[in-house]
Parts: sequence; C-alpha cells; structure tokens
Amino acid sequence: MATCRTCVAIELSNLAITQYLNWDMAGMIEVDDYVIGGHENGLYKLNTSDYDDSLPINAYFIIPKTDFGSSNQKKMRALFLGFEASGELTATVTVDDEYSEEYTTESQLNQDIQSGKKMPTNASNLKGRYFSLKIENNQGCDFSVDSIDGLILGVVGLDSTL
Repeated sequence: MATCRTCVAIELSNLAITQYLNWDMAGMIEVDDYVIGGHENGLYKLNTSDYDDSLPINAYFIIPKTDFGSSNQKKMRALFLGFEASGELTATVTVDDEYSEEYTTESQLNQDIQSGKKMPTNASNLKGRYFSLKIENNQGCDFSVDSIDGLILGVVGLDSTL
C-alpha cells in the first residue's frame, strides 16, 4: 500500500526546486512530455486531468491578511479578478478574522480563456482593519489567477489602534 511521502524535484535547466508534501508516489520521471509517477501499486500518468480516481481535485490559495499599510478601518467596495478557468471560482473575503463573504464567478462560455470579473461587495459588512482573500475552484475546475485588484476606501477618523 502506498504511503504519504515527501518528494523533491529539481529542474536542471535553472536548478529550481519544488517540494511535494504528502506525496503518494515513490518516484517520478518525465518521458516524452508525460510525467509518470510510481509506487507499490503501479505507474500513473500525472498532470493529465482535473480528477483523482474520478473525484474532483479541489484547490485553493489564501492571500495573507493585510492592513494595506494603514491602521485605519477600511471598506472594500469591489473585488476584481483576472483569471482563466474551466469552471466557476469562489472568492472569500475575510475581515478581521470575524466576518466573511463569498463571491462566485459564472462559468465561462469558452473554457480556459482570459477573463475578468468585477464582484461588487457589501461594503457595509466588509469594513475593518485586516483583510484576507481565499480563491478556490469549484468542482475541481482547472484555473489560474492572473490579477487581483480591490477598491478599498479608507474610513477617516476610525483609527483601530485606539
């Protein structure tokens, strides 16, 4: 039975190192533009699908919380995403680790095309000092995010350090 391992891959052309944690393979090799992984139960072609044994591969990333260099309270009026996706993405904005709102992009008519989405927010609720953002795929869709912009307004006179 396969076990979770740590794997380190080195790109020899530029000596870039990638670390894979909880890796279920004993080794991997690239052959004719295919990445093959192997362990005790056999060989597998990797990076070929959005699915893992017929289950969607859910992925996300979190941008660390920030106060945008100001201790004053702020309101987020809108969030802008530039992305490519084969399905829907969900953006979750969290304020001061207390309140979160989710926004979902619509599915793209032509899959994997450059796209942009403005997501108006509920500014009366998205008010605070610290903001963080989580972007995740829905139902295992393939995605890449090219840009993230927000319309942030400072609230004058509400210094949260007091």
